[in-house]
Amino acid sequence: MERSPGGVFHLHALIASTETLSEGAVRSAWRLGVADARVYDANRRAAWYLSKSLHLPDETWLRFDCSRRWPVLRDAPAA
Repeated sequence: MERSPGGVFHLHALIASTETLSEGAVRSAWRLGVADARVYDANRRAAWYLSKSLHLPDETWLRFDCSRRWPVLRDAPAA
């Protein structure tokens, strides 16, 4: 989960075992807002993009409770 420069939270994810689904079918399965789905292309650096913040210390990561319908910020990072 990431916050855009405008302050909007959004998700980035790689999903597996979807070879038989169209991009449209994957997009329509997400019902919590706008969705974009594309076939994975290793040349477009998706794995790097999804892991770009893994080097950050744990205390800088936002924590979300994803057990409900919409993720809720659980713990605010220390300022």
